[in-house]
Amino acid sequence: MQIIDHLHIHFLSINNLIKQCKTIHHLHQLHANAITNGFLSLNSSSQKILTKILYSLNATATSKSSTSLLQYAVSVFSAITNPSPFCYNLVIRAHTLHSSPLSALRFFLQMRRFSIPPDFHSFPFVFKACSQLRVFFLANSLHSQAFKFGFMSDLYVVNSLIHVYSVSDRLCDAYQVFDESPRKDVVSYNAVIDGFVKVGDVEKARKLFDRMPVRDSVSWGTIISGYAQGSYCKEAIELFNLMMDLKL
Repeated sequence: MQIIDHLHIHFLSINNLIKQCKTIHHLHQLHANAITNGFLSLNSSSQKILTKILYSLNATATSKSSTSLLQYAVSVFSAITNPSPFCYNLVIRAHTLHSSPLSALRFFLQMRRFSIPPDFHSFPFVFKACSQLRVFFLANSLHSQAFKFGFMSDLYVVNSLIHVYSVSDRLCDAYQVFDESPRKDVVSYNAVIDGFVKVGDVEKARKLFDRMPVRDSVSWGTIISGYAQGSYCKEAIELFNLMMDLKL
């Protein structure tokens, strides 16, 4: 009983100290101490250290320090026994944010190979990685998996998939996902409108723009730009003046 209490106290101490770490240097020291004393066999401590590293990674400014921190994060992740979807999502997200989309996809594939179910946070990150790599053929497979796991009602999953299809000029697929989605927001509309504008179909873009319940500056800027690029100067000026009248 004393041993259990002793471990419990140290487990709580480790987790409290992780929260108090202000620099990566301090976290390195705590990490080394935790390894020496065997506390990283407790997955919760490893996950908290991983979270702290990746939080610092997202705040760092230089590419050199980003690379070093990302490597450190991967080493911590690799030491976790049976990592959770949360841990995988942290690492996948970090790689997409720091220009390593291929590694992001590799971690997602590893996750699936180990039969670890993705959650609704997983798919926006891997869809983003597909866009970054321009490997749009993977979008269909990922789309099927998102449907299989029941995430096609999640707005973030839907919007990220619409974006992938739009930037790959697969407007029929993008519009189908948009049309079948039970929930839509301004991001959903903007992604499809931007896709139509990029392929020069300003008429369809305008029809969708007119259907929007709420518009933002991106909505207005995209459709006005579409008219200007298509040499529809009158329509572009009219919409611009209307936007000014609405004080947007």
